[in-house]
Amino acid sequence: MIYMKHSLERSDAVVLVAVYFILLKLALIVALALLFSCFTTPLLAILFTVGLYIVGLYVQELRNLPVEVMSPAMSAFTKWLSYLLPNFETST
Repeated sequence: MIYMKHSLERSDAVVLVAVYFILLKLALIVALALLFSCFTTPLLAILFTVGLYIVGLYVQELRNLPVEVMSPAMSAFTKWLSYLLPNFETST
């Protein structure tokens, strides 16, 4: 970007914003790993972090579960849980 052209363009700003949000996502994952490592063994901290990341990839599907097949309590619980979990899904 700056190295090749010696100036920034509008498309370069889009790339920089994308890199910024990728680094924010990485910082959140590292913070979760540090949180879990304070209370558990290293293996469990890795498993909890990876598990929470995988669940975070599917938060939107949790929000879109059909309400008709669930009880009202289960529907409220899944909605509450979907807002509690971090959303790591990339929007395309």
